[in-house]
Amino acid sequence: MGGGFSYQLSDFEDTILEDIALKPNNDGICDGKSPTDQDCVDCDESDDENDDEFSSIDVRDYIDQFPFENLVFEGGGVKGLGYLGALKLLDEIGLRKKIKRCAGTSIGSISALVAVLGFNDEELDEISRKNLGSFLDVGKWRIIYNVFQYLGWQNFTSFYDYIGTLVEKKLGNKDATFRDLYEKTGRELCVVVTNLTVLHEEYFHPKTTPNIPIRLAIRMSVAIPGLIQPVKCTVNGQTGLYCDGAVIMNYPISCFDGWWLSMKSEDSFLQRLHPLEDLPKILDRRNKFARDEKTADKTLGFLVFNNDDETNNYNSVVARRNKHKVTYPNTTLARKALERKKTTVRLGIEHKSTKEAISKFLELAGKYDIDCSNTITKDELTEVFKDETFTAGQKNILFGENATMEDAMKMMDKDSDGNISFSEIVDFCSRKGFALAYYGILGSEKQHINSLKDLTQAFFATVVLNADQIGFSSEDLPRTVGIHTHYVNTTDFDVETEDIKFIMEEGYKTTLAFLKHFAATKLKPKQS
Repeated sequence: MGGGFSYQLSDFEDTILEDIALKPNNDGICDGKSPTDQDCVDCDESDDENDDEFSSIDVRDYIDQFPFENLVFEGGGVKGLGYLGALKLLDEIGLRKKIKRCAGTSIGSISALVAVLGFNDEELDEISRKNLGSFLDVGKWRIIYNVFQYLGWQNFTSFYDYIGTLVEKKLGNKDATFRDLYEKTGRELCVVVTNLTVLHEEYFHPKTTPNIPIRLAIRMSVAIPGLIQPVKCTVNGQTGLYCDGAVIMNYPISCFDGWWLSMKSEDSFLQRLHPLEDLPKILDRRNKFARDEKTADKTLGFLVFNNDDETNNYNSVVARRNKHKVTYPNTTLARKALERKKTTVRLGIEHKSTKEAISKFLELAGKYDIDCSNTITKDELTEVFKDETFTAGQKNILFGENATMEDAMKMMDKDSDGNISFSEIVDFCSRKGFALAYYGILGSEKQHINSLKDLTQAFFATVVLNADQIGFSSEDLPRTVGIHTHYVNTTDFDVETEDIKFIMEEGYKTTLAFLKHFAATKLKPKQS
């Protein structure tokens, strides 16, 4: 139970080719079940103008016009449960039956699996009730031994078995392969994994890995380094060590672009992989997944983000999505999030004032740096303090109540050489809680790491932050649904039932809003 992950392949190994009258309590958390569209609290994100603009649209009237044939799901750990809400919406309006290909990374590969296998509304609810934390069945006392012996704490054997039951339910065999799925349903599944041996991502698919069991590929794709043991496997004659696809390709939005996963005869490997001297160019990611504007809109992608995610891609998605009213459920995670929000608001006000004071100080420092020496002399600092635009309040924020120029000089001139260098200014700003040297770095926010969970989450966030930029550009935003999971983070394995209902509802609402916007702006109006 607590050892390494193992599997039996025998025949497969080494193959070559509201309104429910809920009243929010004083903390802004509702006291009962998950909210409905009519509930609203102080975390309101509603946009009445947008609501009115698209409220009359019934997306069912546009089913035949929607171009989507492919679904792609980003990795995101526990946040990925929001995808199940999106799938419920697609099933409800009849769009899911048009889907022919599904792909995903990490937790997204599970959503891709249930989408391509056609799990219905009730089955999706049953899957959502499966506690992800229950798969962490190796005790803490095994951490050090397992990490050194098996390169990861959890063997995730129970997860591997669970995915097998899902596959068996629809395909009759827990070890059904990518080829089995394709031949029985006519649909394609792609699972993205990272091959640590060759330092590259791989796309498990009926074309590339026809005889590999689906559940094995998904087990590889969720193997968060350090937390979940990687998988050693021989694929197409080459043995590699496989782990979480998110390490390199967290959002494979382009995987169905280009020829690499195309099942057309003219795109077979025999037709494409020659001449050998051109192989590096042929296998370049930009060539394999070359975007074709005529077919790019056949793919609909889904990503998840929470309150702490600040990348440009996420912000762009949020800015254009149709916002709706939000009520947090009364759960442990939600209550903690609301307390953090109160603190964040208070600190945000203080941070804004500090930022404005620093900005004014730097502006004046540049103004009075007559000799452009990139340092501030005592005389120049005197001029800064004398400038009427540098208010008493700003001086107090930076240097203390009734601080003089001499006080400020002493605080900033750390080496006491009579000049304030730029590095000393950066150091001073940092001590005031403003990391000038890192301000503006895409998506970065200082992480507080005090435990193994913090370390794992920070590591995963670092990987995902950078992996999200690979294969994803601004061109992909029009075909991406951004699901906001608010307070639910990647490794919140202790989510409660109401938390899951909440993020599933967010997935449902956001997908509906996206489709309404898409219908209104890109499809032909409904004929009266």
